[in-house]
Amino acid sequence: MFRRIFALIVLTVGGVVVAGIAYSANGGTMAQAQAAGWDCGDPPTTIFGYFHCAPPGKPSLGAAIGAGDPSIFVRVYNDDLGRTFAGTELLIRADLFDGHVPPCPQDSLADWGFLPVGPGCYACHRFDT
Repeated sequence: MFRRIFALIVLTVGGVVVAGIAYSANGGTMAQAQAAGWDCGDPPTTIFGYFHCAPPGKPSLGAAIGAGDPSIFVRVYNDDLGRTFAGTELLIRADLFDGHVPPCPQDSLADWGFLPVGPGCYACHRFDT
């Protein structure tokens, strides 16, 4: 009896771990990210056709850029019915580059985008734009 209960516990924990890995690998949906504490804006609005969500404990995307945080990784979600995960985006304050912008090979644009918000920042999209 103990072996069956132990086996059931191991299988349950294993299933939860696999589900967690699958969620992190694909990012889940925007609703799942919000439930986990990601700040997607209130109300969420799209930027160039995508929703951007700041990590838990960080200010919203607009506040982070406006406050001059050196960098922030955000999750990006498609503007589709399920608001599905598109990828991540790295934003770095423009003055930290000192004129030397490193490559951004993950982006189909093959370059950093410049956002003239707050102190200005560069964005490297880690998804197909």
